[in-house]
Amino acid sequence: MEAKTEMNELELFQKYLKIENELRMLKFDPNSELESELSDELVSLKDELENIENNEFSIKAKNTILSQIDSYIDSINRAIPGLKLLRDQAMMHRDTLFGNILKDIRILMTEKIYGFQNPVYLYYTTDEREIKNNNTIEISDLSSFLRNEKRLLTELQNINFISLNNYYDDLRTRIIEHFKISN
Repeated sequence: MEAKTEMNELELFQKYLKIENELRMLKFDPNSELESELSDELVSLKDELENIENNEFSIKAKNTILSQIDSYIDSINRAIPGLKLLRDQAMMHRDTLFGNILKDIRILMTEKIYGFQNPVYLYYTTDEREIKNNNTIEISDLSSFLRNEKRLLTELQNINFISLNNYYDDLRTRIIEHFKISN
């Protein structure tokens, strides 16, 4: 007989995200009978994550995300006055800058990482064509936005991966609305 191994908080969250993604994919297969079963499992995992006794992983993730936000604020405010951040970061996608920020935060939530990275990949410009084409962001605007995000995350109570996931989803929505990103 094989002993049942208990999952830690991070493993439960990774399983939660996997099932959430599977449910999203099932929307393309309306004949699937798995949807109800997976939905029930997702509800059960959500309840378990919201009521978990040992939430050390989500607390560490929150603190690391706060450090990452501080690192962004510090890095962008070290730019030479007059420069603007490129939205596309010299890539093909118009809003790569925001995608990178969200990706960094998501990785800190879903992996066992307790350090942050300095965003050394930031590209700046004074090119009038980029400014006219609305491909730039004012450093002060992004800095202010990130300071507010830090405040919101700091004030977040009852830390667990569900509350962090909700914060992440809300952050994504706030970025889209504030920086006028079209889907």
